[in-house]
Amino acid sequence: MENETFRVLVVEDHKYNQLVIRKMIESLGLPVITASNGKEAIGIFSAAPDIPLVFMDIKLPEMNGIQAMNEIRKIKPDTVIIAETAYAMPGDKEKLLEAGFDDYLAKPFTLEDIKQIFRKHFACL
Repeated sequence: MENETFRVLVVEDHKYNQLVIRKMIESLGLPVITASNGKEAIGIFSAAPDIPLVFMDIKLPEMNGIQAMNEIRKIKPDTVIIAETAYAMPGDKEKLLEAGFDDYLAKPFTLEDIKQIFRKHFACL
């Protein structure tokens, strides 16, 4: 799936989770940019609004994932933004989809889960 123009933004405050998610996506031949909080993600996305896919943790310092998702939507509404959270409770998926996320992953998730996201939202990959 080598593709230098298709970059993925991973927004995750826990360094270990950030590393694991980055390595999974990079194993698919895709470059990854990482951010540790919502404000950093907005700055990165503002400078590179051509990023087609964002994996967004929900519980983040400075600006939570929902707030960051809303700001990204103001910059480029059609960006695919996937909510990811370790705090998966009944009804969370529905709430996050209603909030505006395109999809949802509960941690821990696998490489196969990520591949399913790509297949669902990007037919070209």
